[in-house]
Formats: sequence, structure tokens, C-alpha cells
Amino acid sequence: WRQMVADMMATPVVCTTHSEAAALGGAIQAAWCHARQIDPQASLTALCERCVSVDERTAVVPSASAVDAYEQAYRRYRRLISDTYGQQTPPDLSTVAP
Repeated sequence: WRQMVADMMATPVVCTTHSEAAALGGAIQAAWCHARQIDPQASLTALCERCVSVDERTAVVPSASAVDAYEQAYRRYRRLISDTYGQQTPPDLSTVAP
């Protein structure tokens, strides 16, 4: 599944060492909100660097050929939506900021 996400999003993917990463993310958000009440300039990045560790053994990088295939499929999807419904489609993936 990590390789699929890396290919679809065109970005490297790595898992955390925590088995409950979603719960950790919620705890980090709560801690950040609390910290910002004390210091409005509290850094979410600094909090994440302190609380999150990654398992480098799980790292995967996107495959150029798979990225291209997903981008082609997404362009086709957008064209079909527009042709079918005549609506504005979501932005092209290449224009979305990382």
C-alpha cells in the first residue's frame, strides 16, 4: 500500500515507528492547540520533530512509470467527468502544491 500511495501522490512515503499513527496525530494536534494558547508562535513542525519517529526500513520512493500512469488515468478521469457532467473538474495534480 505504501508504494501505491507514493506512486499516486508522486512523493516518498515512510511509516512511523508508532503503531497508532492516527491517534498520535490527534494527540499532536491537541498538544499544538494547547501550546498555541500559551505561545501563539508555537511550531507544529518542532512538535512533530520531537514526537514523531519514522521507520526508514519502510521507506518507498515513487516509480516514475507508475506516477506517469496514475497522472494519465487522472487526466482521463477529469476529462470523463467534464464530458459527462459538464462541470468544472478538480485541479490537475501537477498544479497542486505539495
